[in-house]
Amino acid sequence: MRLLILLLCCLIGGLKPSVAQEVHVEGIVLDKDGGKVSGANIFIKGTVYGTSSLEDGTFSFTSPVLSDTVLIVRHLSLSQVEKRINLTQSINGLEVVMKPEYASLQEAVVDRKSRKVLDYGRSISFQTMDVDTSPGSDADIGSALKQLPGVQMIGESSGLFVRGGSKEESRVFIDGLHVSHPYFPGIPDLAQPLRFSPHHFEGITFNTGGYSAGYGDALSSILSLETKEHPQKNSTIVALLPYALQVGHDHLLKEKTSLGFDVSYTNFTPYYKVINHQTEWIKAPRSWTLHGKFNHQLSAKEKISWYGYWNSGEQKALEPDVEDQGALKPIAINNDYAFSLLTYNRQESEKSHYYLGYGVNYNQEVFGLNGEVNKPKFSQHQVRALNDYIWSPHVRSQIGSEVYFINNSLSDTLILRDFTGHLWGETSITIHPRIVLRPGVRLDYSDRVKSWSVNPRVTVNFRTNRNGTLSLVAGKYSQQAEDKYNFQAPYAAYQRADHYIVSLQQQVLGHFLRMEGYIKSYKNLITPSLESKNLGKGFARGVDFFWRGQEVSPGLDYWVSYSYLNTKRQYLNYPYLATPDFSSPHTLHVVGKKFINSLGLFVGGSYSMMAGRPYFNPNSAVFLADRTSPVHQLNANLALLRKWGNTFVTTVLAVNNIANKKHVYTYRYSHQGDFRLPVTQPYGRSVLLGVFISIGKDRSDEILNQLQ
Repeated sequence: MRLLILLLCCLIGGLKPSVAQEVHVEGIVLDKDGGKVSGANIFIKGTVYGTSSLEDGTFSFTSPVLSDTVLIVRHLSLSQVEKRINLTQSINGLEVVMKPEYASLQEAVVDRKSRKVLDYGRSISFQTMDVDTSPGSDADIGSALKQLPGVQMIGESSGLFVRGGSKEESRVFIDGLHVSHPYFPGIPDLAQPLRFSPHHFEGITFNTGGYSAGYGDALSSILSLETKEHPQKNSTIVALLPYALQVGHDHLLKEKTSLGFDVSYTNFTPYYKVINHQTEWIKAPRSWTLHGKFNHQLSAKEKISWYGYWNSGEQKALEPDVEDQGALKPIAINNDYAFSLLTYNRQESEKSHYYLGYGVNYNQEVFGLNGEVNKPKFSQHQVRALNDYIWSPHVRSQIGSEVYFINNSLSDTLILRDFTGHLWGETSITIHPRIVLRPGVRLDYSDRVKSWSVNPRVTVNFRTNRNGTLSLVAGKYSQQAEDKYNFQAPYAAYQRADHYIVSLQQQVLGHFLRMEGYIKSYKNLITPSLESKNLGKGFARGVDFFWRGQEVSPGLDYWVSYSYLNTKRQYLNYPYLATPDFSSPHTLHVVGKKFINSLGLFVGGSYSMMAGRPYFNPNSAVFLADRTSPVHQLNANLALLRKWGNTFVTTVLAVNNIANKKHVYTYRYSHQGDFRLPVTQPYGRSVLLGVFISIGKDRSDEILNQLQ
């Protein structure tokens, strides 16, 4: 620990940037009718210098002397303004006029790569630096999302548990194509991170319900990732972590073509020794990972993109057997995984856009326990096509289709194949400057279910005032049961969920408030032990509260997230309606981050709380009536940004679970109920130091832009 502190002190003290001469900028923000606009975000592009407009529309801030630069003005309900200015001297009386933009009210915004309709009005969008600087996330997208409203803090299992839904109810997409097995595999009761690094994506969008007809086979949530476009110049990236070494390179072959690769080796053996990881490892997790990408502009109107991922890993440990009084027994997991996508985009005209995508998923595991070995293998091919058409400034529609070819084998004799087809259509209609209607419908068909699922959906957005929006959402969603429940006929039918959501957003003087109330009604949930496999039912009701301040002070970002959840379901082996063991009624997060520009330093901290969760106790007369103790966790991190010529270095120090709490997530009982084991976080306080080096490309503007 002393070595880490000494290293940071040397970096800060030895490379402290010089203080530049400052100039003063002041002005006023008006709408097209001369009205004063409050709550607008004004900043110099590529910096954290800026402020927010006051109630009378005026603003003022100081900035270093800059020659030719760009002033950006953003507002929730008005179109963005970019104004070129010269800051060699102070500017007074600057007037910025913002125009209304119908599309700003429309909840549906189309992703420029995948052409998927993303509900940006209600979704939460992250960027690379948001993930990197979120305390407690350790640069993992999945961990960062757990600090958002509606997401449960499940510490012993991988995946996203959203608004009363199980982890199987969430889906991950990259450039519009579905990703199977998005999380690393691991030994039981030890959560694993998302396979994909945030550094490979420029868009991270998360939706907790009520999403558009372009998404299917998910009852609770959608995570959509957007790969990066052409790099502006050649660059090399090196990442040094206690458990990994990573090297990547982006190469611009010519103006219209670029390619890149990224290779990394991970071995957790030394790191787990440092943090005193209490698992009895025979071989701690280790793996090789390779990323590749290719972008080519075929013409002014069309382009193709390819993204590929491959990983091979292994781990082996001694795990306590609850049926044998906790005796340690060996468990081993080897995994080979590959994902590839190819997309084609054509801008036929200013009004029409075509998208075509092809994706391949492959996953094979070798799972050994007590001398028994299983070798499940999975492959999936997906083809997706759609057209996005703008009929008028007030009407936009999208129609699309996709097919999946799936081959899943649990063994040489248990093999399941399926073909699924999907059609959808959706239209956004501005029926009034303050009202946007978005109806849609999705049709899903499965060859093994032998039936169609019809899922109508509708969203209505009302602009309550210049800074606020009220959204009403209703829709039907369907999802097939996991394949492990489908190996015996009759095949399980579609599981279903109805979403009803009321969402209020308001922006006030640099603060953003969002409150959502929701009701989810489940039916046809999986009941594999019964003669009919789809007799399950349930509900989830709750309120999510999100309060964020990004514009109060330059470089400051903080938010408070609270979720209340009341949910019960009867599925799997549940004898009656009960609160599932992955649900907590109360979850709270308080997160704060500050960028100190003069030092090039991020400082962040977070506090998280989760109320106790149910767990199954066979000795209890009431099913899932016992509760764990609440979980409290404090995290902190530092991120130091430095430049040496054309080399850009980010050094990250993270300390998680500062109070060294021993979290008990749940309990496992023997079948007879005479022995139990607590499922805990296998380490206490952890310290992580990472260094990320970019060579050949000054990424400071890229990173600072993300802070806005």
